[in-house]
Amino acid sequence: MIWAQNRSVDNLTNQGVSLVFDNDILKPKNQTDQYYSFGQMLSYYSVVNRQNNFFNKVFSPFRIDGKYVFQSELALLGYTPRQEDRQIIDRQFAGILKLKNSLIVVSDNEFLKLSAEMGIRGRHSGADKFQESLHKLLDSEVLEGWETQLPSRILFNIYGSWSRSVFQRRYFDLIPEMNVAIGNNQTYIKPNLQARMGWFNDLDHTSFYQTNIGSTTERKHNTEVYLLFQFYGKLSIVDATLNNERSTDGLIKAFHQNRVLGGYSLQFHVSGSHFDMFYKYHKATPISNIVPKHSYGTIGVAYRW
Repeated sequence: MIWAQNRSVDNLTNQGVSLVFDNDILKPKNQTDQYYSFGQMLSYYSVVNRQNNFFNKVFSPFRIDGKYVFQSELALLGYTPRQEDRQIIDRQFAGILKLKNSLIVVSDNEFLKLSAEMGIRGRHSGADKFQESLHKLLDSEVLEGWETQLPSRILFNIYGSWSRSVFQRRYFDLIPEMNVAIGNNQTYIKPNLQARMGWFNDLDHTSFYQTNIGSTTERKHNTEVYLLFQFYGKLSIVDATLNNERSTDGLIKAFHQNRVLGGYSLQFHVSGSHFDMFYKYHKATPISNIVPKHSYGTIGVAYRW
């Protein structure tokens, strides 16, 4: 199996699981249900033996001398575009259920992640039922509008993410990142700029990328405690939550409609020998009205063994 564990390193964790919740109620200012409303992500990740033939063939062209990590993520996402005055705006609701498997190679200062994803959009995702059950459990309003949900559709996508630590000091580093996606779920270009401050490890053993398993570099803290600031821009060509059915049509109209988002994320991470916890606040502002301004919070926990 491609996720075969590397047991050659004693007294280190070699695999882990994480559970992440996105929700627009998990933020300081209650401004809910404007676009991306909720998400639940369950992940498994494991270090992979460096002699794995499949990983070697995939990553040999990139010449990154590091360790291999396999990640698998199951996610349920809900998009419930409601304004603050509770009126439905001129887009349909959408739910997505998807499974994404990722291959990672990472060194002390360079990170590359390649992913393939399959999922389903629409009522078969179960996002509407999940939200209804959660709102009833919390004794809050059950949202109307799911009757407008986009039709069911099988989704296929591939992703690539590359980053490099370009300026590192004892308590600070700067990490540019480039993300691309191609498929009928998402097609976009998304550059990020990230800065970490505090006690943190190199990229090959950090909670930020879930690479804190297996062998490490010499620069390692037993405990990570750091703030991370992320600034990004995003040009979307295809977005299945906005009913962009034809990628060629989306490409032609992309620059004409200025489908660009700009935003930032403020994050706080704490990681010990086996447990990780983090909180993130995200804010995105559109240049056009392709999606409204929206923000949400994230809480996550991880356990490694």
